[in-house]
Amino acid sequence: DLNAASGLLTWEALRRAPEGGVVSLARSPQDADALRQQAERLPDIERPRILNGDINDLPDLLAPLAARPSDSLLFDAIVGRNALTRHADKPAAAALLASMLAASGAISLAETVPSRTQRLYKLVDLTPLGADLARRVEESEEGIYSRPEDPMVNWDEDDLRAAFAAAELDVAVESQREESEVLVTAEVLARWFTPGAASGRARPSYADHLRALLNEEELTQVGDLFRKALLNRPVPWKTTTAFITAH
Repeated sequence: DLNAASGLLTWEALRRAPEGGVVSLARSPQDADALRQQAERLPDIERPRILNGDINDLPDLLAPLAARPSDSLLFDAIVGRNALTRHADKPAAAALLASMLAASGAISLAETVPSRTQRLYKLVDLTPLGADLARRVEESEEGIYSRPEDPMVNWDEDDLRAAFAAAELDVAVESQREESEVLVTAEVLARWFTPGAASGRARPSYADHLRALLNEEELTQVGDLFRKALLNRPVPWKTTTAFITAH
């Protein structure tokens, strides 16, 4: 399991492989500790091996698990949800995963595609802002998803397909567009319109991106319009997930 988090895929892997051999990669020490505590009740042979790190760290993390120092662990199945979404070098990650795959093994990933996520400006009627300001709001938001230096948004399903094909794997990618309902609370609006640095987030907020083309007065206008239109109201939220299988 390449991105264990709460362990959903890890526990399913254990159910399907009760004889053991499951390895789970947690990205944070907190997730790793929580999974280890949950796994303590299992017999040692069934217990998953919980690792903490990133995909790039796997060769070093897996080395102590090999029978001999010269051996490389090969896996019958490699699974993950959003394991590559933020990875800076997806072709390199695909090549690494291919090198860890047994001859008859398979990779199965589900990756949310951030570049195809719901656009906020499409949730609100921007007409009261006037044509020019409305255009700049749209342009600013679309700019979020066209930044070639940002590994979270500079890819789509075709890039994933190309990455695994370059690793000499037979790959299939299926995209699924989903719509759910999201309640826009005061906390959600605050997250959108509070500067990222002020809230301790590593990534810029929605308002930070709007500042590329809006001044502070215009940003206040937009924030007021969003609050009036969306506060405590459910909205349709579209997401796209790419399901990758490779062998």
